[in-house]
This record gives sequence, C-alpha cells and structure tokens, in this order.
Amino acid sequence: MRRRILAIVTIFAYLVVFPNFLSVVLAEETVSPLAESGVAPIESLSVESTAVTEENLGVDSEFESEPGDPSSATSSTSTNASTSTSSEASEREEVSTQTYIDETYSIHIEAPADALPSDAQVHVQDLSSSEQLLEKLQAYESDLKANDLRAFEIHFETGAGERCQPVLPVQVVIGNISSDPILLGPVYHLDTLESGVEEIVDAYYDSELQQLSFTTASFSIFAFRNARQYAGELYLDGKNGDDAADGLTPETAVKTFEKAKELATTHQTIKKIWICGTVPVNGELSLAGTNAALYRYEKFKDYLLLVYYTEATFSDITIDGNHDLVQADKSAIRVVHGTVNIHDGTTIQNNHVVPLDTGEFSHAQGGGIYALSSTINMSGGAILKNLARRGGGIFLSSRSTMNMSAGVIEGNEARSVWMLVVIPGALVVVF
Repeated sequence: MRRRILAIVTIFAYLVVFPNFLSVVLAEETVSPLAESGVAPIESLSVESTAVTEENLGVDSEFESEPGDPSSATSSTSTNASTSTSSEASEREEVSTQTYIDETYSIHIEAPADALPSDAQVHVQDLSSSEQLLEKLQAYESDLKANDLRAFEIHFETGAGERCQPVLPVQVVIGNISSDPILLGPVYHLDTLESGVEEIVDAYYDSELQQLSFTTASFSIFAFRNARQYAGELYLDGKNGDDAADGLTPETAVKTFEKAKELATTHQTIKKIWICGTVPVNGELSLAGTNAALYRYEKFKDYLLLVYYTEATFSDITIDGNHDLVQADKSAIRVVHGTVNIHDGTTIQNNHVVPLDTGEFSHAQGGGIYALSSTINMSGGAILKNLARRGGGIFLSSRSTMNMSAGVIEGNEARSVWMLVVIPGALVVVF
C-alpha cells in the first residue's frame, strides 16, 4: 500500500510540480536585460529606430555642415559658433563643445565649451606665400619649395580684441587638401618667427574627405608641405638633374638612378621613369619593389645609361627606348672599359638608333648595348626589338667580349649588308 501511495505522489510531482518549477527556471534564464530595462529586443528594431543620432555619435551638426550651409554661423574673417544650446546639452555637459569655422580657408576648430572665453573669435591669415616663413622653414627642410608650402596663422581674440589661447586641447581640421600633407616643425610665431612651443598630436589625413586634422593646445602658425603628386611619371636626368628636386618635370628631374628608385619605391603610382639626360650607373641596378620601368624621354636621343670604367649588374629592370615616340641617335646602354652583368628580370628593348636614310654611321651601332673595350656577361634577361645599322641588339668593339650562358636575344634588327664583320682590333656582332 505504501508503495502505491509513494508511486502516486511521485507521478503527481513529475506531472504537476516539476514542469512548473522547470518553467520558472527557464523563464529566469531567458529574461532579456533589454526587456527588464523597457527596451525592445534588437530584433524588433528597424534601422530608423536604433537612435543613431548626432548625440550618440558625438558629432556636432554645425561642425559637419558644408560651406555655404545656412545652418552654419560663418564669416570670411572670424567666426564664433556656440553649440549645444538645447536642454539635451545640459545632460551631456562633459562633451559640450564650441565650433569655430573659417569658411574662406575651410578651417574648422572644435573646442571644449570651457576652453575659450564665450566671446572668442577665430582669426586666420594665409601665409603660404610668405617668403620670410619659407626661408625659416628651409633651414629645417632644405628641399622645401615655394609651391610645396601651405601655412596659416591662426589665433583667437576676445570681444575686446585681446588674444587668448585655449586652456584645453582643441581639434583643428583644415580642408581642401588634395595630397597627403607633412606637418613641418618647429612652429613659428607670426611677429618674430621665433620657434614656437606648440605641441601637435593625433595628426591624421583623410584622403576621401581631403582633410588634415590634428589636436593642439596652443596657436600661432601651422605650416605643412603638400606631399608631391606622383601620378605615374618621374623624370631622371644624369647631367642636369638634382636629387633635391621633385622629379615631376624635365626641368625638375632628379639626378641619380638611386634617387629615382627611392621615389618609385615610396610612390607606387610611378609607372614610367623618363630619362632625359644620360645617367652614369654602377653597382646593382634593379627596380624590384617598384611598379616602374625606365623609358627614353621623347626629346632625348643620347645614351640612356653609361657604364664608364666600372661594373654594373642589371636585374629586375626594364629599359625601354620608346621607339614609337622617338628615333634615337645612340644606344640604350654604353659601356666603356667596363663590365655589364645581365641577370634574370632584365629587359632592354625598343631602342631604334638613327633614321636609316641620314647616312650617319658613327653612332648608329648597337641598338641595345654599345660596348667599347668591355665585357658583357649575360646569364638571363632579354634584349628585344632594338634596331641599328650594325649590331641591332649588341655592338662589341675594340676587343670587347660577350659571355652568354642564358637569356634571350631576339627580334632585333641590323639594317646593313653584312651579318658579321671582323675588323682588326674589333668584333662586330649583329643579332
């Protein structure tokens, strides 16, 4: 009898009590914290109801407004725009800000509300063409050019006309900058141009918005150089170039192969290095790590590279004579009492020497390479589609020798009546 009663009690507990207990436990485990706070679960919210507002993002609408927007309080010379006047601002005083906008120079300054007097105004003067400032900065940046410099004198004045500095760091944003700028230092005071004590931190350039932003707690002159625009081309002139120049034009060409490679490595947009003056070379010559190749400039007809009483090793480099645009007077490479080693990845191509109807024979030899008392060692690479009266690919003169263990020499053309001529003291090879 007791066993029957115990069994009945057990079945009752299993069917009635335990399910209720289980449901309570499950309910306690699945209560959403959002539900407790009165906020609907995230699944039920639309994009519009997620409250992604200026308040949540900490963005000031006046600071983000476009020039000419009537919602912005602007002036061409000075501006004081105070933000967060609504009751909501009092609830978030810890992030309350003042925004100062100079529309003329697209300069926005966002400061904590207590950083400046309430009647402060910002004043901006463009010093980008200041010769005095340029001269001072060149003491620290010797290659700084006038058209590289962009500078502004920025200061605040109270309503009484007295200068004032922010007591807290502020953010400065300078717009309409089309290239990645480089901040220059030290900063100078306008009146004396003596060194300033400004500390600039968190400098950042937004290429999409074309804005430079940084944080500072002191104001005088902010100067920076525009990063030079290398939109695919660079000029190299071994005779008249200058490695302190920017290489952006034939008149401002760099002088050495090493400098050209340095720029092409830094600026991967450079695809063509135009040679507009013969470049003496030696040592290792490679353009590995760049997207560039060497090309003959259309107004230049002399030798592109000169190996003179030295040794040069070529690898991972293309030297193009650009025959579609220019008919050359000289070979792509001249070697005089030197040694040239041609390794894998080297291509010497498309150099056509002298119009064939001029009758000029003195330098119409060796479309790719002209060697005088020199040695050419070829263990890889290619010499292609060059043209000359003699030695379309290579011309060996005055006991020059060539050792070829690998590589390709093909598609070159020698416009002459002979294929191989031996002259006392010289061997002419036509490919």
